[in-house]
Amino acid sequence: MLRRLIEKWRGRKVYKSYGEKPTWLLILLLTASAPCALFYGDVLKQAWPAYNSAVDTVRFVDWGVSAWLLTTLLVWLAVATFHFGQVTLRCTTVLRERLYP
Repeated sequence: MLRRLIEKWRGRKVYKSYGEKPTWLLILLLTASAPCALFYGDVLKQAWPAYNSAVDTVRFVDWGVSAWLLTTLLVWLAVATFHFGQVTLRCTTVLRERLYP
């Protein structure tokens, strides 16, 4: 059973660009990526002022493990927000070109 799933996965159709994807797949990607981008962006917007004020009070060399972990988490959130935002932007652009010529 697992082999059959692996073979189906390897034999799936791979699209080279967003323009080749069907409309239903673009809508699915859009509805999955837009809420992620909005949620992560809102978390960053709320956490950044507190993080910035806390970091300004401590010298860079005196940061502890928790400060580095928080910094790593916020950088990851920023990268994820950018990624999902770009997927959202690309899907909306292709859908707009396709549905409203």
